[in-house]
Parts: sequence; structure tokens; C-alpha cells
Amino acid sequence: MLKRIRWGAVFGLLALIELMIIIVLLMPHLGDGCDADKDICILRSWVEPSKINTGDESTLFVEVKNVGDKDITVNVSVKSRKGVVFINSALETNDSKGYSSIAPGGTRILDFRIKAADDAHEGRYLFDIEVKEGSAAVKDTAYITIAKKK
Repeated sequence: MLKRIRWGAVFGLLALIELMIIIVLLMPHLGDGCDADKDICILRSWVEPSKINTGDESTLFVEVKNVGDKDITVNVSVKSRKGVVFINSALETNDSKGYSSIAPGGTRILDFRIKAADDAHEGRYLFDIEVKEGSAAVKDTAYITIAKKK
């Protein structure tokens, strides 16, 4: 019976299983957009709702992860192009900042209220996002579509 076994196929199958185990073990570190040299990364950023009319409000969200082994405080800076403003209390500006402490391995979602100006042109607007922790910085972008109010 041992003579009938194709040992080449068995060893090939064992090598494939080992490779799959290694991939599964590395999976938490792959594809999260994190830079190995930095303790921070932006997992995602999005706008909800992503399409609004002039004069309407929406919210920009930025999800930040601490991939380091110590508590950190991040500074999130967001800038918009003309036509979209951030609403901070009674103040409306083209940029906004947020701060948050994050434990090792933890994530935080920071939110920024935004408003499409009444005189904004229809189109897709870009947000520049920068997250800093000490001297490390990571960047991302998010978009919103503005239509004229009917």
C-alpha cells in the first residue's frame, strides 16, 4: 500500500497547507494600510451621507488605529476646498482638527461636521486628511458630491 502513495503529491500538499497557515497568521498585519515604521495608520475615511445638496450638512469620519505598543495621542487635521466648510460650534472654516488618545492596538473614529456652502458649485469635493503622532504622519483623502438644491 505504501508503494501506491504518490509521495511528491503528499509533500506538495503539506507545503501548501504550511503556506496557508503562514498567510492566516500574517493576515492581521496585511492589508490594513499601516506603515510598519509608524505607530499610527488610517484604516479608512468616509463621508456620510456622501452626496448632499447645497446648504445641507454631512459628517466626515476618520478611523485611526494605534499599531504601536504604547498609548498615543493623535492629531487629526482635515482641510477642504472652497465650497465645503467645517462646522465647529458657531465657527465655519475650511479646516478642522481633532485630538484623541488611543491605547495599543486600539482604534478611534473621529467625526467632523461639514456643510456645503449655499453658493457651492455642483461637483465632487476633496478632503485632505493628515493624522500625526509625534513626528510620524499619515495622509488620506475623502470625497463628497454636492448637487444644487432644487
